[in-house]
Amino acid sequence: MNARLALPVLLLLAACGGDSANTALTSPTIDTLPGGIVHVKNSGPTAWADTSGWRWVSVATINPAEGTLGELGEIGAMTIGDDGAVYALQLKPATIKVFGPDGTFLRDIGKEGDGPGELRSGFLGIRGDTLLLQDPNHSRLTIFLTDGTFLKTVPSPCCYFWPRLTIDSAGRAWLPGAGNGDKASWY
Repeated sequence: MNARLALPVLLLLAACGGDSANTALTSPTIDTLPGGIVHVKNSGPTAWADTSGWRWVSVATINPAEGTLGELGEIGAMTIGDDGAVYALQLKPATIKVFGPDGTFLRDIGKEGDGPGELRSGFLGIRGDTLLLQDPNHSRLTIFLTDGTFLKTVPSPCCYFWPRLTIDSAGRAWLPGAGNGDKASWY
């Protein structure tokens, strides 16, 4: 494990970032004209001139002390729950490290291995109290509750390395197929 490996946990992609001392942005006035035509009027700048309008803003860092239970090694994936909890998939040894919104280590989920509830690598997704780990190397989706309870493992498309696990509003995970006739699948 790397000593004192810092994990930047939350980068807020801020569309309205910038130095407000230089220029204040204005909100447009939006009216609906007779006949349903929408009319938008800007009375000042609506985007920052010194950027494309987007900035990375680091708002927190998790940096557990060396030798503690929360110490981090190589991180392979990360997701953030609605409550601000951070779930980081550590690769060596493989486990999911859980941190509170304040960066406090809470628990590990799963352990390294190839059996049910065990993991090696993959991509994380979360919806409510359900945490998903898509492992394309083992062609499976492992499902946990955020408290660490293992629910089940189901087969999933092989060998598709997708950097984001998509979960819809019904809590279904979308996994694209790898070709050769594979279609997108919902779980």
